Amino acid sequence: MTPAQALHTATIFGAELMQMQNDIGTIEPGKYADVIAVSDDPLKDPTVMENVKFVMKGGMVVKDEMTGALVRTQ
Repeated sequence: MTPAQALHTATIFGAELMQMQNDIGTIEPGKYADVIAVSDDPLKDPTVMENVKFVMKGGMVVKDEMTGALVRTQ
C-alpha cells in the first residue's frame, strides 16, 4: 500500500466503513474535522505520522509544537 492509499484508507474509507462519510473522512464545509499537522509531507515520508506536531479537536487546539504557543485544555 502506498502512503497515499494508507491515508485514504484511514480517513475516507474509514468514514465509509462506519457509514459516516457525510459527517467525517474529509475536510470540507459542514463536516466535523479534527486536524493534525506534521513536520513534513507524509506522502513522501509516512513515518512523520509517528510524530504529530499539532492537533485541533472540536475546534480547539490541544497540542501545538509548531509555534511553541501555550495550549488551553478543558
